[in-house]
This record gives sequence, C-alpha cells and structure tokens, in this order.
Amino acid sequence: MNVSASWAKAAVARVWPRCRSWAWSITRGRSNPDASNLAAPIYERSLRTSYAACVVRRSGSSFSIGTQLIDVVRAHRKVSKSEAAALAIEKLKLVGIPAPESRMRAYPWELSGGQRQRVAIAMALLLGPKLIIADEPTTALDVSIQAQIVDLLISLKNELDFSLIFVSHDLGVIQTVANRVMVMYAGRMMESGGVGSLFRDPAHPYTAALLASAPTLKTNRGLPLQAIEGRLPSPGNLPPGCIFAPRCHYAQDDCLVRQPPLAPIGGNGRQVACIHPLLAPPAEAGVR
Repeated sequence: MNVSASWAKAAVARVWPRCRSWAWSITRGRSNPDASNLAAPIYERSLRTSYAACVVRRSGSSFSIGTQLIDVVRAHRKVSKSEAAALAIEKLKLVGIPAPESRMRAYPWELSGGQRQRVAIAMALLLGPKLIIADEPTTALDVSIQAQIVDLLISLKNELDFSLIFVSHDLGVIQTVANRVMVMYAGRMMESGGVGSLFRDPAHPYTAALLASAPTLKTNRGLPLQAIEGRLPSPGNLPPGCIFAPRCHYAQDDCLVRQPPLAPIGGNGRQVACIHPLLAPPAEAGVR
C-alpha cells in the first residue's frame, strides 16, 4: 500500500475543526452542527472538545495521566479539581483501564502502547463530543491490541451514540469500522461510497490499486505483492490534470489536462473524481 500518503489524510483530519462545513461521518451518515460559521475564533476552542474531539496516534506527554485529563476538563468546564478527577476516573474505567485511580498518578511511559491509546480515547470522551476523529489510532500496535482498540471504539460509538471519522491505511480495519469510506490521494478525495460497494467494485483506479496491493487469505504467497508504480507527488509540486494520472494504468491524454471533480457514479451515493472511471456513471449503469 502507498503509506506515504499519510500526511494528506492526517492533515485533513487535523484541520477539519477549522472548516466552515462539516465532512460527513464515516460511521453514522452526515454530521451537521448548529453553528453557522465554524471558522470563527469564538467557536474553535469549544468546538474541538465539546462537539468534536480527536484520538491521536502515539500519544505521549511529560505530564501524568491525571494532570492531562483534569486540565482538559477544567479548561472547558467550571468544576473543581476533585470533580474533574472523578470524571477522568469514570472515563478511564469506561475504556477498560485497570485500577484507574492509581493510573491517574502514572506517566505515559509507564503504560503499554494499548493502555496509552485507551487513555487517549478516554481524553476524547471527557466532554461528551458528538464526533470523534480517530487519527490512525492503531498505528504501531500489535495485531491483537489493534483489534481491541477497534472493538473498543465500535462499542463506545454504539453505547454513547457519537459519530466517528476513522483515518487509516489499514483496509481491513476500515471494512470493520466504517459504513462509508472516503479514499484520498495527495490531499484530494478520489472516491467515496458505502464500504460494501466500494470494496467490491472500486470506481477509481487508485482505489482499485490500493485494494489489489493489500494481501488477503487468497493471495498467492509465491508471487510478489502488487505495488503502485511511481512516487507520491510533492504537495508543493502537484502535476497538472488528475494528480494520480502519472501513476495510473488507465490514464489518457485528457487526464493530463484537468483535475476531474467528484461526480455521482453507480447510484447509492457513490462519487468518484475520474474522467474514465472503472464503473459506469448512473445514466449508463447496466449498459456496459
């Protein structure tokens, strides 16, 4: 897989709270806040934790777990230190941290990678956000711990009824977590749609190449994995036309002229930014 594209996906997730319009939730349809201008400074601080919160990857700090959690609560709510500590302990219990009272005095380097990620999830839950952005929360964790973190997020989403945007390069995780998928390349959306139809019938050549490069139980171990030829373009020197055209096996002359906009394809809310998609557009569906 082309893991070098992480800067684009992570950057989009991190600047999202400053956008004027909200992206849809990958797991619960669209999410639209009441605020009419989310870019205004008056909304920024409260929005990032009270309406939306982020679970970061490889979280760590030089402060104790308790200090970090208490500071988040008291920065946004007029409560005493003891009240903030009680809320923090409650959230640590919720995410499965054993002996949360004693863990409040621990430092990040005293916890395992899985425990640190659980603490990051607890921090995101502190103020009851309606949307959580998980920025590759399973990165650098072993497979069994990855499964635990994914299961925890799905369980909490169902229990607490929040929306979840899950940023990841792991296609297997995406299939497990998401209802809708947005495929990005070099900061641009290439394709979006329901997880079932998109994985079954990719419309964009980049999506198809990603799926082909991911090993499955049916992959022939005697053959090399398929790779996407070429290199990701520099964000300061993007090619003219479709940004994926230099690496695309289906590219034609008109692909080098303009970047195609997102357009409906195949029905069911599918969209693709490709002049020559692998699926027929709605008007031609069933003809090809």
